[in-house]
This record gives sequence, C-alpha cells and structure tokens, in this order.
Amino acid sequence: MNDGFCWWDVTDKAEQIFASDSIELYILYDDRSESLIESIDELVMAKSLNLKVVMELGFVNEKPNLWNKCKRILNNGHWYIKLSDALKTL
Repeated sequence: MNDGFCWWDVTDKAEQIFASDSIELYILYDDRSESLIESIDELVMAKSLNLKVVMELGFVNEKPNLWNKCKRILNNGHWYIKLSDALKTL
C-alpha cells in the first residue's frame, strides 16, 4: 500500500486458513479498502468476484539493507554474506 502497510495475499489457501480459525483474513477491494471476513460465505463471495483475500503483515517503513549491515566476503568475483548475519538484519 502507499502508506507502507503490507498485506499477504493468501487467496489460493484462504479456505484452509479460515477453517483453522488461527488468523483473521480480510477482503482487499480494488479501491484499497478492506473488510474483515466473518463467514465462509463472505470468503466464497470475495473469491467469486476475483478479490484478494489477505492477512495483515503490518507497516514496513524500510527494507533491510543487507549490504550495509552484514559482513561481506568477496570470492572469485562474487559477494557473499553469512546467513546468520542476514537473519539478524531481518
């Protein structure tokens, strides 16, 4: 979204996620508005209208900068970083 809020598109697995009752799902409309899915009927209707079914990820202000925050190693013309450094950055 333009405001930095991120959604994860789970349309292809929405029924399974909804049935597990483990996380709230939303319908994301073409005008960038959203609504909480409260019933399986709403979910089915959203999919029949080719709307995205999403779950919240939250605000993302800045992407991690692996280049500046991780130790780099140059080997045969290729740069490498430690996976543990990358995971700490994320």
